[in-house]
Amino acid sequence: MNNRLIGTFISASFFILISAFDAAYNLEIEIFNFLILSNIFFLLLQHILNKKITFELFFISFIILFIFTKPIAGFLTGDSTKYLKIVLFNSIDFDASRTKLILSIYVLVAHIATFIGIAFDNSRQSKISNHENTIFNAESIGLVNNIILITVFIIFIPIQISFVIFIFENGYLALFNSDEFWGLSMRDLLTRTLYVCIPIRFILEINSNGSTSKTLITILTIFIISELLTGQRGHAVLLLVAMYIYYYLKTNEEIALIRLFFYGFLSLSVIFFIDIVRSSEVSGSFLITALEGFGNPLNTHQIGFYFENELRDLQNSYYSLYGINDYVDRVLNPALNEVYLTRSSELLEISSYLGHKLTYLINYNSWLGGYGTASSFLLELYIDFGLPVSIIVLSLLIVCFKFLENFVRNNSSILMSLIFITFIQYLLFIPRGSISNFFPTLIFTLFVFLSIAISSLILQRLKNLLNKIYT
Repeated sequence: MNNRLIGTFISASFFILISAFDAAYNLEIEIFNFLILSNIFFLLLQHILNKKITFELFFISFIILFIFTKPIAGFLTGDSTKYLKIVLFNSIDFDASRTKLILSIYVLVAHIATFIGIAFDNSRQSKISNHENTIFNAESIGLVNNIILITVFIIFIPIQISFVIFIFENGYLALFNSDEFWGLSMRDLLTRTLYVCIPIRFILEINSNGSTSKTLITILTIFIISELLTGQRGHAVLLLVAMYIYYYLKTNEEIALIRLFFYGFLSLSVIFFIDIVRSSEVSGSFLITALEGFGNPLNTHQIGFYFENELRDLQNSYYSLYGINDYVDRVLNPALNEVYLTRSSELLEISSYLGHKLTYLINYNSWLGGYGTASSFLLELYIDFGLPVSIIVLSLLIVCFKFLENFVRNNSSILMSLIFITFIQYLLFIPRGSISNFFPTLIFTLFVFLSIAISSLILQRLKNLLNKIYT
């Protein structure tokens, strides 16, 4: 039995004891908060001491970032209202027992993910195959992808610069009003294409060299910084994290603890800076302000629990499938695209996005103005099916992902690696996003990849034909 498994058993036992004592004695929220924070940080420590970059390490880190930073702020200031008062577009005092439940659910999920990860690590294959069993040639795919990547990137830069200027002049929320940026549709298409082509280039370089080229690093750096300047911090950071995990998955390297802490601190600092740029409102301690800002998804869950009956009354479809539902609606009825681009009573009626319903319930005018609470896949599942089913579905998703991870670790399939890098971003973002958005992203990703692969196949056949003619 390895140290990581022993540490996880100790952590899980501690969690069971906390839950049992709270059920028996209804612990004061301040005491419960201290104990549950100690528990999840002890679990995180097991992953840090493992000195491996893993999905579980980042999964728990994102849970702490989005769910536990308000409790941390409350612990540091001695003010429990920082995690008991809902402050998103309104002010509501939330029940302590239900806050305990939300925190407990995520600690439970973190332990389940850890045990699943240990089980797969203990059973994984040791032999790695570098053979690509496909009709597509990696070299040809790389050539076609490079042409598309460079071309799209050159077109993207001036449009992105204009977009950044637009954001700084009109504010981030201007995107949700009728006076939209002139090149928004074009920028969206180019950006989505780059979010596919950059990982393909990265996968090819890691699979062949175990490292990345200066050209790719330059393109990636410019792209990420430009995305951060527009306030698109989530997509940009998740892409970097997904590529980072992929690199260590393929190289199986250990990482120095000092470097790990440095990267974590640097990432949080950059995200906080973007928050300042977007809001221009910072009062009191920078640290407490940052913790409260990162922890807004906890308020999202609290609002969901507070209005759960109203949310079920407003439900027109499964919230947990909204990404699929909305995508199919827009494909079958293109006229709805205009409705989905602006906040209106019609959008509220047709969309199954939980974030729209939540913000409508807590402050309708704020929702019309472009504000939103975002959503959470676990919360969506809870409203749709109840708590037990939510935990089971999420656990099965993690199991499916670990099967994919093992396959990618032991094979050099470009397509499966691309799906891995795409899917992991949605899985990590569970505390403040919906996995159902993966479906339309996957459709677009497959379209771009297959276009590149088929073009590379035609190029390869043409090359072979020319070789036969001239030899």
